[in-house]
Amino acid sequence: MTLTDTGSDVSGPSEDVPPILLPAAGDGQRRRRRHERQRVVRQRWLALGAVAVAAVAAVLLLKGTHSGNKPATNTQPTTAVTQFADPNAAAAAAAPPTVLIQQVNNGRTTSLAAFLPVAEGGGTVLVFPANTTLTEVNANLPRHKADTTLTLQDADLARLLAPAGAVAVPVGSAPQTIAPDQVAAFFTSSGSVDKLTRQRAYWDAWLTRVHDQPTAMPTQPALSTAVTTIVKGIWTVAVPPGTAGG
Repeated sequence: MTLTDTGSDVSGPSEDVPPILLPAAGDGQRRRRRHERQRVVRQRWLALGAVAVAAVAAVLLLKGTHSGNKPATNTQPTTAVTQFADPNAAAAAAAPPTVLIQQVNNGRTTSLAAFLPVAEGGGTVLVFPANTTLTEVNANLPRHKADTTLTLQDADLARLLAPAGAVAVPVGSAPQTIAPDQVAAFFTSSGSVDKLTRQRAYWDAWLTRVHDQPTAMPTQPALSTAVTTIVKGIWTVAVPPGTAGG
């Protein structure tokens, strides 16, 4: 079928069309409220984000601090030198043993002396009357016991003191020179000066000799350890309080 132009106006007569009414623009309050809500929401999200960032930073800082305090791990094998503490430092930190010298003649005690060093150097030598029991002696010692007790005959005492040689002992009107094999008799003989005073004078002079002449140190290990510490500081040779003279 062919469409042809008839030349007629097909638009027809115009009719009155009612206008389309648009809503009033209003005063903009609704838009401002919507924008305000959006701004508040954005501020809340920004605040939450800042808090989260701060928390993460704090955790990382703490982790870094703790890890920084940890010593570095040594993956190399440790040598024997670094595996053990210095034995000299350990010996200086611990108090040396108490040594009790007990001189015996035919089963009868004739003299008693206790060497009480202190860890930092120095100490006390206590001398006791011959009739003092070991229980009474121990009451005057640290921990109420002697860590080492040397029970000696006259000849044993002489050998123990031999490295010091003859010692000048200031007793009486003039000093007396006492050889190692004379010490036992010097401790027990009767005279104008009582026995404990002579013993105190000898041990004080003997410690001075060891202090001035290290080769005078006795070779018995426990006594040598105690005396080495005593002569490093100030020492006292005394009779325990309340003890009667010899």
